[in-house]
Amino acid sequence: MSTVEVGDDIAKLYEEVRAASAARRKWETYEKKVKADLLNLLGYDPDDDKPETKVATDAAGAPLFKVDVTYRDGFDKGRLKTLYPAAFADCELKTPVKTIRPVTADS
Repeated sequence: MSTVEVGDDIAKLYEEVRAASAARRKWETYEKKVKADLLNLLGYDPDDDKPETKVATDAAGAPLFKVDVTYRDGFDKGRLKTLYPAAFADCELKTPVKTIRPVTADS
């Protein structure tokens, strides 16, 4: 391993990268908490394996956002079943993924 001497400008830039990483982790944690609170207030139970898609509206009835419910899918189950039967058994029970999205004209 070689060492490189850097100037103050690179050291400051590195500190910005570290600070940005820490801030991102903080905001990602906060975002997950706020989303969980929002879903809870909308009546979603984390243990419900068949939740329904909902559209939230304001007092005038205009759509604000929707909660799409999809299921994890799209990977090679045959290969997974052959190579990792225990993981396949876990994945066979698809878990719902709740995504909060703006309501668009085509949705």
